[in-house]
Amino acid sequence: MNIVKSNNIPAEFFASCADTREKTVEAILKKVESGGDEALREYTLKFDGVFRENIAVDMVTVREASGLIDQEDLNAMAECALNIRKFAEAQFAQFRSFEEELQTG
Repeated sequence: MNIVKSNNIPAEFFASCADTREKTVEAILKKVESGGDEALREYTLKFDGVFRENIAVDMVTVREASGLIDQEDLNAMAECALNIRKFAEAQFAQFRSFEEELQTG
C-alpha cells in the first residue's frame, strides 16, 4: 500500500488543478440540476458507457443484487469506500488550509 503524504505533492499541482476541477464539477451539477434525468443519462453514457432508459433502481432490485455478492467482496468494497473517504477528507483539508494560506499571505 502506498501512503500519500501532502508534503510529497508540489503546491503547483493544487494551484493548477483546483480551478479546473471546481469548474468541471460545477458545470456537471448545473447541467444535472437543469436537465434532470436526461442529463444523468448523458453522463451515465459518457462516463460509464451505458445507456439506461430508466435510471431509477428500486430497493427490491438493490437487495436482490446485494445478495449475489459474496461477503469477502462486500468487505473489500467497504474498505475501499472507507479509504476513499479518508483520502478525500484529507485532500479537502489540504485544499482548505491551502486556500486560507493564500488569503492571508
